[in-house]
Amino acid sequence: MQLWDACLIALVFFYSLNLAPMMFESFTSDRTWASNPPDSFHMFLGQYGQKTAHYWRVVAPVASLSFVLSLVVSWQVPDRRLWLSIAFVLYVAVHAATRWIFLNYFRNAAGVLAFVALMLAVLV
Repeated sequence: MQLWDACLIALVFFYSLNLAPMMFESFTSDRTWASNPPDSFHMFLGQYGQKTAHYWRVVAPVASLSFVLSLVVSWQVPDRRLWLSIAFVLYVAVHAATRWIFLNYFRNAAGVLAFVALMLAVLV
């Protein structure tokens, strides 16, 4: 197995750990906490409040690092470089859209498109 293949496998794994919970949160809890602030923020407070920040502090940076590492290592493979670059741009767009609740549909679509681009990079 080549180094760029191993980096790409790690990237797909860490990106999957990023995409699935992002979509789950979008469909289950984002609308709730945004519905009536500050009262709706109670879902994050207290002993049994939803605590997702710990997860995102680990997974998002590892996925970002995996993207950069895969791009650097796979730079000499032109087709893979193209699909990784497209996936990375979409990944950055997903993170930018995360701050606004009305961009949730864009965030989900861009996240899935980035995953499709990663799968195309795997097939190169």
